[in-house]
Amino acid sequence: FNKVLDKEFGRVDFKVLAAGIVGYRRAKAGSQVLYPNVSRTLIELTRMGMRLTVISDAPKLEVWLRIADLGLHHYFDEIITSEDFGVKKPDPKPFQKALEALNTSPAETLMVGDWAERDIAGAKRLGIKTAWAKYGDTFDTKESGADYELDDVSQLLEIIRKENAHAPV
Repeated sequence: FNKVLDKEFGRVDFKVLAAGIVGYRRAKAGSQVLYPNVSRTLIELTRMGMRLTVISDAPKLEVWLRIADLGLHHYFDEIITSEDFGVKKPDPKPFQKALEALNTSPAETLMVGDWAERDIAGAKRLGIKTAWAKYGDTFDTKESGADYELDDVSQLLEIIRKENAHAPV
């Protein structure tokens, strides 16, 4: 915004800049809404002993701000972003880092994502099991290629129970 002010007016008026930033933050915060059952599902996943991380192409601080604003920051151990590696999903680097952070193998890990070409494809390349969040799809995806498809995030609980029932002891 300060670059726009400088270009348009030849200087940055901090009064206008501050008002613009506050307006942007209010509009952004007002548009962030959790999908149904997210909090309940995260609570249950935590009770089940699941470790959770986020992989995002957004800047790390922006991701943490969104998650903290939604009151979800205590559920996630780590945020892995494209700025950590200089690459975006589906590049394998962020997925490999998630496996390291979680201390899990691909067969023990489930990637939940709403972007089939990046989230699902990237995880599957490493052999990570995948669940496509249909409720978050904005691309009118017909075929995700995921191992599971979610109409609601709470379906993760049954998937985890099913996967753990088949896991070797």
